[in-house]
Amino acid sequence: MESVDSYAGTKWASISILAHEMGHHYYNHVVSSKGSTIPTEIEADAFSGYALYKFGATLEQSIAAMQAIASEKSSSTHPAKKDRLNAITSGWQKAKAEGRGAPPPPPGKVPLPGGVTPPAGTGAGNSNAENDPSWIALSIVSNKEETVYLSDDGRNFQPVKISASQPFVFKFEIYNYGWLRLPYFNGYRNYKLLHGKDYIILWNRRSRNWTITEIPD
Repeated sequence: MESVDSYAGTKWASISILAHEMGHHYYNHVVSSKGSTIPTEIEADAFSGYALYKFGATLEQSIAAMQAIASEKSSSTHPAKKDRLNAITSGWQKAKAEGRGAPPPPPGKVPLPGGVTPPAGTGAGNSNAENDPSWIALSIVSNKEETVYLSDDGRNFQPVKISASQPFVFKFEIYNYGWLRLPYFNGYRNYKLLHGKDYIILWNRRSRNWTITEIPD
């Protein structure tokens, strides 16, 4: 599931696959001895699109998995990619027409591009984030604001400015870990960060490069 999310670039990829399998159960496909057929796969795809709208996914997020992994051509058991995408789209639009989508995310959990989720009022003073041990607090020892780069998939990084006076408190959107990229003498170096841990960025005067260390509990 993590591989699918990483490949498609969104956490909704694995959710859509699970919703698809739930669709097979919902329509009692699993009690048939025929196995997978094109009509049942289309029906489960439509259920997936319907469910993902209810969960709050966009249409693009709902089709991401099939867009990434479905076969262009149909087989004896599974439809072609375009038919699967059309089925998911149909289910998503049906749910949207009902007007009962999932509520918006709670304040402080709006994802930025690349999947990093900062709290409202990012940094010191946000008591909800600071008191939640699952969030990451990233601090830097510097006399000025510095720019670092964060990513939840290790491929797409976004710049984040960290103040010298307060930590940047955040979560990664897809998994409970992600990557920090810091400038290094020969380019960049990536570091893996975990939810529930706090880190501090330090200047190493010997190597003359930034490095990072975990702050012990």
